[in-house]
Amino acid sequence: MPRMDDGTSVCLDYASSEKTGEFKQVCRPVMSGTWSDEPCDRLGSLGGCQTEDNKMWFFPAGKFQSRSDVQDFCSQEDRQYLEPWYQDSPR
Repeated sequence: MPRMDDGTSVCLDYASSEKTGEFKQVCRPVMSGTWSDEPCDRLGSLGGCQTEDNKMWFFPAGKFQSRSDVQDFCSQEDRQYLEPWYQDSPR
């Protein structure tokens, strides 16, 4: 799971497979992450933000320690907040 410069721990689900190769190249060297063809495991997530291209799931680390931290971030970025669990969610 990648960590951002501020210690934030995230997982990204990409909606479009058109950019898969581009995302794979950036994931490991730029974001210090790992690539998976499977959806993010949201177990323990605080929720996420929906963008046009992806769902960004946040986990307790860095400045994100509660669901309200994620909700505030999504709101500031004009993104829809996503609850941590959905029926289609891998567990």
